[in-house]
Amino acid sequence: MSAIFLKILNLSYSASWLILAVIAVRLLLKKAPKWVPCLLWSLVAIRLMVPFSLESALSLLPSSEVVPADIQAENAPHIETGIYVFNSAVNPVMETALAPAEANSVNPMQVVVSVLCIIWITGIFVMALYAFISYAKIKRSVRESVLLKKGIRECDEVKSPFILGILRPVIYVPSGMDSATLELVLAHEKAHLKRYDYVWKPLGFVLLSVYWFNPLSWIAYVLLCRDIESACDEKVIRDKSSDYMAAYSQALLDCSIQRRRIAACPVAFGETGVKMRIKNVLNYKKPAFWIIIASLVACVILAVCFLTNPRKDEVSDAVSAGNEENVTEESGTVFDEERIYYYSGNHFDGTGMEPESLIDFSITFSPDGSYSWYETPISSFIGMGTYSIEGGVLTMTDDAEMTGTKRVNMFIVSDDKLYYSSEGSDNFLFVQLDDKAEFVLGVNPVEGWYEDTTEIESHEFAWPTDKDVVTSGFSTDEEHYHPEVDIAGEKGDPIYAATDGTITETGFNDNDGNYITETSGLITVTYCHLDEISVNVNDVVGAGEIIGTLGSTGRSTGPHLAIRILIGDEPYDFLQLFESYISHELPDTKTEGYEYDYYSEDGSVYLRQDYRTGKSVIVDGDLEIPVDIAMGAYGPKIEKFDADGDGTDEYLIAECEGTGTGISQYGLCIVDKDGDEYKLTRYDSSYFSDYIDEKVTCYWDNIRQEFSVYEIRPAYVSSWFGIHVKPFERRCEPEYIVWSDIVDVEFEDGQIYVSATSGYVYSDSPVPDYENAVRVRLKITVLEDSSIQRGGIYDFSMDDGEK
Repeated sequence: MSAIFLKILNLSYSASWLILAVIAVRLLLKKAPKWVPCLLWSLVAIRLMVPFSLESALSLLPSSEVVPADIQAENAPHIETGIYVFNSAVNPVMETALAPAEANSVNPMQVVVSVLCIIWITGIFVMALYAFISYAKIKRSVRESVLLKKGIRECDEVKSPFILGILRPVIYVPSGMDSATLELVLAHEKAHLKRYDYVWKPLGFVLLSVYWFNPLSWIAYVLLCRDIESACDEKVIRDKSSDYMAAYSQALLDCSIQRRRIAACPVAFGETGVKMRIKNVLNYKKPAFWIIIASLVACVILAVCFLTNPRKDEVSDAVSAGNEENVTEESGTVFDEERIYYYSGNHFDGTGMEPESLIDFSITFSPDGSYSWYETPISSFIGMGTYSIEGGVLTMTDDAEMTGTKRVNMFIVSDDKLYYSSEGSDNFLFVQLDDKAEFVLGVNPVEGWYEDTTEIESHEFAWPTDKDVVTSGFSTDEEHYHPEVDIAGEKGDPIYAATDGTITETGFNDNDGNYITETSGLITVTYCHLDEISVNVNDVVGAGEIIGTLGSTGRSTGPHLAIRILIGDEPYDFLQLFESYISHELPDTKTEGYEYDYYSEDGSVYLRQDYRTGKSVIVDGDLEIPVDIAMGAYGPKIEKFDADGDGTDEYLIAECEGTGTGISQYGLCIVDKDGDEYKLTRYDSSYFSDYIDEKVTCYWDNIRQEFSVYEIRPAYVSSWFGIHVKPFERRCEPEYIVWSDIVDVEFEDGQIYVSATSGYVYSDSPVPDYENAVRVRLKITVLEDSSIQRGGIYDFSMDDGEK
């Protein structure tokens, strides 16, 4: 419902500009036919009702999305009205007052939006209740009406003629009305029927009820009612004599009523703007043909300018052409030689993944003319090369030795943004950028922040773990704020101090789990999600000294270290600091060429993965079998046994597809000999998670405050197979279970099992909670052609939440 409310806010903002334009045009077209304003109000209705619109360079709207759809998740909530002065006044206040605290699980904007949504719904209910009561009162007042002729009834309680009803509209007139006046009145009401005003006016009230919070909506509705009546008057008198017009005006005066409230239901004869209507009737002159044409042209212009949205992410022609007013050689000064700059974006395609999942793709430019690009969670791949700027165009050339091939990628430099240019570019290794993908300048300066930076530059830093697979990088992007670096590992791995310093704090909280804070001058380092803490407050430690062990405590779904760096009060990318100002050594476990070996349980075979080239190979004695598998954060698992019972061993690989702390997904790969070649058959994690979604369901028992998680069985099977579990206590009730985040493939005693862990999603957070989770297990049968059979649920058990 919050998403709908935010959409309504944006539609209301866009429609407000159109309402103001219609009001202005009404004043300019006083001599136009009276049906023209009604046509203009129909444009407003379209703008309010249709949730989407075409983009156009002719659009006059300052912004089509004043409130971002993801504002509830933003760490620096803001609005984009398209009016700089307004934005600059409001956004700093919003960012200060509504920015989420790091320790809080709920973003303040979520609370604000939820409260406003409730108020909005309450307003709609009040408007609907008012309409119902008004209709009921009118309906009750005409119960004693008498049929005058078909579709026309006479009633003592009626003060002024009106039409009531939508499906079967009926004209009601006061009792005792003389025949001359009655004829005039009926002419007016029949004109309403022909124009379907008895439909348009209630529709206008419905829109008013939805957009009741916008003052311009009330003005528009009042003017609509007046314009409907004026258009109807004009239709009646258009071809009549002056005597008829005088009699009609007198009838209007005689039947006029004093309205004290917004009319929700009837179309009444003398209900609105009687004085102005009489004046218009008496002064009526048939509009000239050119006025009619001008009015239609005005309607078309308003439709084009206000029913379309301004184009998004459009690089101006001047920038694209290298116009010196916008892109000059001086544009290169954004790459200040005394600073390091960080660009990140998330408008990508071509990978088979959802765009929002590519949140950590980043490009870092260094003062020495080199750059690095970082791809995660796809591959945790880091590439590098050199860059140059000429004529406002940034050209990046990859180090072929590093990436395996020479790639050139080009960007247009514009103020504090980069725009990707597909023309002349080879694109990156794994991530494919959209043409004109926008990269917003994020500055990570060391020089210029503080008067004395020699203290920072003189530091030596040590790598804090025995593993160096980064699963989630640093990001200060508003949409995907992640002011730390996540490094995968195994539970119990030692954690080393990243620099010399003093331990200033140790403890536990729900987000960081067990944590240690170390201070060294301007630098503050926080180590999160530890299993054990080996130091005390006020201990002095040196770089490389063991301070704890790696774990998965707090908000974590797998063993990893989150390392957070502050320089002063600002978050800083540890990877950039580590690479730029260090003498360091990589972990001893890292072999030459960035290679890792993953052994089977008996050590007879192993899988070697080279994280520099992205290549994998099975090694079985003197036999080497190249295989194309993913390079996940936790590494693959390999075993060799006769899985299909044909007398020949197969290589079974649990392929780690997911990286990062949020997911740990394994797929199954079967490598079998096919003639003289080896064939790899892959079943990815979604193949199993989708199946589990079909086979397993859950029921929340609000009385017992527990989930019943069980297998879906045919109707003729009466037995229940499942488990009961009480989730971790929270402030609100859980909404549902997810299975897709954690999928594991296990090899035990010549058998293959696939398991998944449940995560509980609560209304106050979209992130699954794996505390007291249920693990479900499937037995997999391999057939001779390397196809597999997925059985029913093998077992349910409680999970420790550390996978």
